Amino acid sequence: AIPTSFPLVLEGLINFNGTITGSGIKPEFLGDIILADFSLDSLKFDPILQGNINLNSEQGTSLNITSSKDKITLQLNPNFSPIFAEIKRDQIVATLTDQQTYFDFNLSQFPLHLLRNLVTVCQTNDCLKTNFPGVVERIIPPTLLAQNLDGQVSSHFSFSSHTKNGTGKITIDHPV
Repeated sequence: AIPTSFPLVLEGLINFNGTITGSGIKPEFLGDIILADFSLDSLKFDPILQGNINLNSEQGTSLNITSSKDKITLQLNPNFSPIFAEIKRDQIVATLTDQQTYFDFNLSQFPLHLLRNLVTVCQTNDCLKTNFPGVVERIIPPTLLAQNLDGQVSSHFSFSSHTKNGTGKITIDHPV
């Protein structure tokens, strides 16, 4: 089933040139796409990204769009679960790879101030609200996020595809 909610805000315009076949329950898309003024929460990409999409209810989905500096690659199985994802924006690179029983997540050169934009630190009760419930607050203490810090975050995490428990490490280069 196609997910009905997504924890991030996606903005931009899509131009699709291709074929749409199948039914409303099992649509199939094959063609070229252009994304204009695309942003993923506060992360803005090049003004124009272009590439192709292939959505097939029996085989899964593949998306590959690029610009001179940015890249988005996505491979989903027929149930819309990720097999592989890569998002590259300037120097930032994030990858997610399905290893069958666990996922590998890698992030490199992500500005800490952009990570702070993904969460809201509450003014009372020392709590943390996030677009990723249960994930960010396990990794970064609310007291750290409440401070005016910057730097480049790199990380590697492995987590179970069933329990969502995992291990990993975070490195902050050039902290300020």
